[in-house]
Amino acid sequence: MSFDLDTKQKSDFLETNNSNIEQIYDGYMITSDWKENNKEYYRIRIEDKEISKLSLYKDNGRLVNIIAESENDFFVESNCKIKDEYVEWAGINQTIETDREYAMIPKEDYFNNKNNFKKVNMIIDEIY
Repeated sequence: MSFDLDTKQKSDFLETNNSNIEQIYDGYMITSDWKENNKEYYRIRIEDKEISKLSLYKDNGRLVNIIAESENDFFVESNCKIKDEYVEWAGINQTIETDREYAMIPKEDYFNNKNNFKKVNMIIDEIY
């Protein structure tokens, strides 16, 4: 919903089931559904409200996540492995991500689901 302070009129920007806004970059919103069993992500082009499914997923089923950006590229976590480990003090098993892989990808390729990653070799083990 938007609200015009001058006219006091409210209006809906867009009606969609994908109401969880994850990130906004360069005229695109990355959204997802709140449902636990739905792990799909979408991009909404703000200019014309076009909705498209994003399909760049890591092996663990999560969307390739954006860490940083330059003018034309995103720095992303392009993949990782998952591992179960026992947390002794809590008495439970938890799933953790390990062996993360990082890459650069042109922004337009990311938004158009083109798997055009340029691997980045890190000089440190992990980014926190």
